[in-house]
Amino acid sequence: MELQSQEEARPPSRRNRFMVGRDEEGHWVVCDSECLIGGLFVNKESALHFALHESEKTADGVCCAADDEILRLGNMF
Repeated sequence: MELQSQEEARPPSRRNRFMVGRDEEGHWVVCDSECLIGGLFVNKESALHFALHESEKTADGVCCAADDEILRLGNMF
C-alpha cells in the first residue's frame, strides 16, 4: 500500500480553482479554471472575497497572478 501526501490526497478540482489578477485595462478579474464562474471587480479585496467564498474558504483554492500577467475572462461571458 502506497501513502499519499496531503497535497496528492486533495481532489484536483479543489486546488487553485480561481485565479485573481488584472486584465488589460487594469480591472480586477477572477477566473475559474473550469470556466464556470468569474467576473470583474472594483478592487483586489472584492475579487479575493468572491474567490474565497466560492472556493468555500479554502485558501489553496485561490491563487494570485503575477503582477505582469494579464488575465482574460475569455469565452465565459
